[in-house]
Amino acid sequence: MSVNCEACSDLRSGIVIAGCRRCALRSIARSPEYFASLKACKLTPAYMARLQTLGVVEQVHEEVKAVAKEIGA
Repeated sequence: MSVNCEACSDLRSGIVIAGCRRCALRSIARSPEYFASLKACKLTPAYMARLQTLGVVEQVHEEVKAVAKEIGA
């Protein structure tokens, strides 16, 4: 959880603060691209494109999965 981000104090909130990595991860974890990837049981091109905006695909994917677990996505 980001100490400096109000939106991160409630992980279930729909608020996303630009520039906050944790908010960006939550946004991806709630995205249609993430759910399509889960349904397909693979990293889809659209989901990988979202992940690439935050860094190395495989690493960011692990972060997104952890956040998704926390928020119950």
